[in-house]
Amino acid sequence: MSIKSRHGQNYTEKKTRYGWFHTYDEFNLDGFPRKLKILLPLDYKESTHHYPVVYMNDGNTAFNAEGLSPWSWNVHKSTSSLIKNGAIEPIIIAAVYPLDRNYEYLTVKRYHEWTGEVVHGGGGLKDYAQYLAHSLKPFIDQSYRTNHLKEKTAIVGSSFGGLASLYIAASHGDVFGMAGVFSPAFFEILNQSFRIQNNGYLRTVIKNIKAASVKPRLWIDWGEDEGLDEPEVSELSRRIVRIFKRELGYRTGQDLIYFKDSNGTHDERAWDYRFRIMLEVFYGIGNT
Repeated sequence: MSIKSRHGQNYTEKKTRYGWFHTYDEFNLDGFPRKLKILLPLDYKESTHHYPVVYMNDGNTAFNAEGLSPWSWNVHKSTSSLIKNGAIEPIIIAAVYPLDRNYEYLTVKRYHEWTGEVVHGGGGLKDYAQYLAHSLKPFIDQSYRTNHLKEKTAIVGSSFGGLASLYIAASHGDVFGMAGVFSPAFFEILNQSFRIQNNGYLRTVIKNIKAASVKPRLWIDWGEDEGLDEPEVSELSRRIVRIFKRELGYRTGQDLIYFKDSNGTHDERAWDYRFRIMLEVFYGIGNT
């Protein structure tokens, strides 16, 4: 059954053992309709609680295998089991489907594939970040009982989506107080030169975090079996973490968690596993 929200957006509602799904097939705040899927905790309708929200890039892979691989993050399963077992506080998931993934998730207009091929088509991340922070999040906060504080709000993504989540939290730290940065594709936007200090994306991230009154909490991870150029890529990630510690004052194990997954592949199987751990760090009972 189609339901119209009080803000004029149509969605369908489905109750499952994992929670309530609200699916917006033509979610449209800016003239560019996209799909949006919301997962509410099972007790949402009986409770008066205000819930933290985790926003997810690549929403098409959050609950279902609708991406490049045959796997999904299984966010509904991990979130509901952690809530049921009392490991984390109840949360809302907002899975945002991309319109043009490369364009929305990259600041650079050209980048290198891991094969070395030069690809054009990025450059829209600044606008996408504005959309999440100033259009989508206000809609979610007005439509659902959310804990809208930045300290309770996370943005999560992997690969290009990981680059996007780091940029979004850095540039809109007044909205997103936490970022889950899974297998970020630093090697592609660095054009395989690994000149970190001269990279425009990283300069912007560092500048914006320096200007913020409170640094966003960061989860940055990497897998050792991602099928890329290890150990060079692992060293690149470690170098970036060291820069964040030296220039931004991050403390590993506190406001920056760097997780290296010895068996991690570059796909949703690994991100499913690590997402559970990230949730316990960000929303674990006694950790928040």
